[in-house]
Amino acid sequence: MLLGVVADDVTGACDLAGVVTAAGLPTSVLLGPPSPSDVPAGGAACVVVALRSRTAPVEDAVAESVLAGRWLLAHGAHRLYQKYCSTFDSTAAGNIGPVADALAALVGGRSVGTPATPAVGRTVYQGHLFVDGRLLSESPLRDHPLTPMTDSDLVRLLSAQTERTVGLVRWPAAGVPSGETADHLLLDALIDADLDRHAAALAAGDDLLGGASGLAAALARHWAAGSGGAVADATTPPPVTNSPAATRPAAGAAAALPAESASGPDTGSGAARGQVPPGSGGTPPYGRAPTLDATSTGPAAGLPVLPAGGGRVVLAGSCSARTREQIATFSGPVVRLAVDDLAADAARGVAAAVEATLAALAEDPDRPVLVTTSLAPDELRAVQDRHGRDRAAALAEDALGAVARAVAEAGVRRLIVAGGETSGAVTRALGVRQVRVGDQVAPGVPWTISTGPRPLALLLKSGNFGPPDLFTTAWEVGP
Repeated sequence: MLLGVVADDVTGACDLAGVVTAAGLPTSVLLGPPSPSDVPAGGAACVVVALRSRTAPVEDAVAESVLAGRWLLAHGAHRLYQKYCSTFDSTAAGNIGPVADALAALVGGRSVGTPATPAVGRTVYQGHLFVDGRLLSESPLRDHPLTPMTDSDLVRLLSAQTERTVGLVRWPAAGVPSGETADHLLLDALIDADLDRHAAALAAGDDLLGGASGLAAALARHWAAGSGGAVADATTPPPVTNSPAATRPAAGAAAALPAESASGPDTGSGAARGQVPPGSGGTPPYGRAPTLDATSTGPAAGLPVLPAGGGRVVLAGSCSARTREQIATFSGPVVRLAVDDLAADAARGVAAAVEATLAALAEDPDRPVLVTTSLAPDELRAVQDRHGRDRAAALAEDALGAVARAVAEAGVRRLIVAGGETSGAVTRALGVRQVRVGDQVAPGVPWTISTGPRPLALLLKSGNFGPPDLFTTAWEVGP
């Protein structure tokens, strides 16, 4: 295993798994904390453990993450990677910082990472996170129902979550400069070439790596191509473009940055740390640069072929702007689950939704059906005021999980699920423990096939990912 990944939610795990697989490393995803009997899927060069730790209590998030990290190291991971959201979804209490503290201690190094993922419009400049060219704090993510992101300064955000020192590697520097002493290092990155330079500098070593899927994909490209290749030059700024895939806020970016920025510490700043013994935290061969052979890379192989038919269902629990746009674009039958109805009688609400879904599939088996609990921000706030944030979320997630289980028992074999918490609820309800990763529909949006005696095709996507017509077009490349 070249790369062992601890992911803080299911869709983030699949996002990373999809881009790493596309870069040439076959990948599998284990859903939930590992047990002693769990074994990584055969042939996987990257194994991702998908937790639900993003908004869990800090103690639970740390305990599950350490358990996953130990399991990955015990199964021979060369490098350990902390996967968090490309929009740094977290609160002042965590959980990115506390988990980074614990996993870095596990491998005996510092943490080094970045949420930058230019392919989906996430870039980091002067320590500030941009979403499609806008500061994170000015993007729709400021209205996230669980982790509203109202600050764009990554150093300030991470510093609030850890007592350890936080530093910044400013563009165009790459990797960890000599003499750097910060315990946690955040990396600027504007285009994929920046991530490739970081990956080349970080591919071997004892540090915990981390971030969104962008840096992981760069590591996969580096390993798949073999070390020693030419590295893109970054001494001149990349071109400014309106394309989200290469968004760069550098031209005039200083004007976009808040006047009172806390992204102060450059490379070399921070309190001195003791020297870290190489490889002291992991099990051999942790930290060594892997030597690849022809069997270690290439597209995912051995994915089962699902029988035709059975119906197709979309389950959308995310309230993100992109998921709501995808719902509005969808032209097929839509079944809406109201949280108020679920609060009054959840079993009745689920039964009605299942009945309506199966009736629509019976009427036209070739047409997908959408089941959703998604709400606009003002409607969501009203529902949360009536029922409480956590109870409203649990009602919606449990209902969509129950619908998924019922339609699967009725013969549905292909499901699209929108939303990280929703995907966790659905996979638990279906009893899915591990998936193999197949083709991507869009960057970070892959199809997967569950392991076990009755495989299911599952597309588990972040609420913010995918084109507007995803719920209609994703089936064209699905298993």
